[in-house]
Amino acid sequence: MNPNSDGDSGEPQRRWPWCAGLGTAPRADQGDWSRYRDVVRAYFGEDAPAWGLLDISVPNTDESDWQTVIDLIADSGVRSEFFVDHHSAPLPRADAVSSQSDSEDGPHLLLRIDRGHLALNSFLTDSNEIDFDVRANDIAGPEQLGELLGFMRAVGTLVGKPVVLTGEGDQAVLLRFHPGSGTLEWSVSADSPAG
Repeated sequence: MNPNSDGDSGEPQRRWPWCAGLGTAPRADQGDWSRYRDVVRAYFGEDAPAWGLLDISVPNTDESDWQTVIDLIADSGVRSEFFVDHHSAPLPRADAVSSQSDSEDGPHLLLRIDRGHLALNSFLTDSNEIDFDVRANDIAGPEQLGELLGFMRAVGTLVGKPVVLTGEGDQAVLLRFHPGSGTLEWSVSADSPAG
């Protein structure tokens, strides 16, 4: 459990303050929400209950990029949990994750952020790619989408690399954050499962 989370203290938990130090606030307007729904429906098809997992990823990363993301999570005050072989453990340093994730016989690692609201999960399987999963239908409205966009903006800005949102295990980019320009680009490939 993240020591900065609210736990049982009775204090309100801060909601996804990813961009607080970057001069922007997580937000999604109705236009973003409409684009998200259109892109996800085009990707998965019209059957919303069947919407699957999405990947948030940053390819071509290294240990220092992972450490930047771990520090962002630790400093955010957002509830996070880290597990090694299904046992709770303190949030690790990136070098420890890297040595374990690159081993075929290594332990099962899981990092969860804000379970119960907009749950992001990373299985930390590749030190060369930052990767989180989110269920498409857990992004239920503009608030959750704003949190997702805020997370993507914060990660991309801090590591200085593009962040993409794709279908799980797919290369079809649904959304890309460009850190140089600070812009979000919505798209969907014709190769998506929906056709």
